[in-house]
Amino acid sequence: MKLRSALAILIAMTASLAVAQEATTQGKTASDTASLQQMFTRMENEWAKADNTKDTKVLDRILADDWTYLGATGIQTKAQHLADLKSGGGGLEFETLADIKVRVFGDTAVVSGSAEQKSSNKQNDTSGHYVWTDVFVKRHGRWQAVNSQDTLVPHK
Repeated sequence: MKLRSALAILIAMTASLAVAQEATTQGKTASDTASLQQMFTRMENEWAKADNTKDTKVLDRILADDWTYLGATGIQTKAQHLADLKSGGGGLEFETLADIKVRVFGDTAVVSGSAEQKSSNKQNDTSGHYVWTDVFVKRHGRWQAVNSQDTLVPHK
């Protein structure tokens, strides 16, 4: 009987703590979410501009050293991406981002959206409407992209 009572008290205390923690988190979440949404939207636009202007210094800051990209032409590492930009091997002429959504899970964030872009990859025109997802990790107090994927949406 004592074991059941102790177990019931433990369950009640755990539930109370969880509800209190959730209420506190929810109070902070709305403003934190808005702030993170703005930060990642700004970062994504800065990233697009840096790709457009071939600003490898900005890209070096945004992309983690272990960043990988998966797209229609295959997989590319950060080193390969920066080398392509430096060599003038195609790139982004313009990109308009839309529908940006941010989901944060501790020190990991998943950012997704869509984009209209005029772009090329070496000799191929890669322009069109894309949907994309970027994964960011907070390391040493700053967010960096570790993985990206985009998909060209066929015209209907």
